[in-house]
Amino acid sequence: MELQVNILQNNPILDDFRDGNNSIRHMIEGSFFTTVRHQGFAYTIEYDNKIIGYYMVQAGGIQYTDPNANDESEKEYGILKLKYIIIDERYRNQHVGTAILNSIIRYADQASKQVPIRFLVLEALKEKCQWYEGLGFQYLPESENDSTVLMFMDFINKEQLDDYLRTYLD
Repeated sequence: MELQVNILQNNPILDDFRDGNNSIRHMIEGSFFTTVRHQGFAYTIEYDNKIIGYYMVQAGGIQYTDPNANDESEKEYGILKLKYIIIDERYRNQHVGTAILNSIIRYADQASKQVPIRFLVLEALKEKCQWYEGLGFQYLPESENDSTVLMFMDFINKEQLDDYLRTYLD
């Protein structure tokens, strides 16, 4: 399946899009304005010239206590947040979401080497947590609510951090 990803160029028309999630549908409907304001970038996922999915990424910060840093205080770290990812119900279970998420992970990993982004963060529907875990995401402690869980992927170079801590803090 040859997928194309394009930045959203206008207000999405969702008449034929089967998402099954009204809260995400509402986010998609407002995503072009968010993109125009550079508060996040929304993307279409296309196959055979048909939009079969959407996702949005945003930059931001998160307060986090790093268990590896010999410093127990909370610090702010740069993040890339996956605001939502949704695939049309007719194209699910065909590895479309996995392919797109792996592409986002690669992008975030590359970006973290050029700008101070430490984490890729997302708010996972509880029924999708196992899928995200299988792709390398971890639970953010104490972040669970009724329907979602905050999850993250850490892009820090742990070997470099360990070397630094051994050299300068021992």
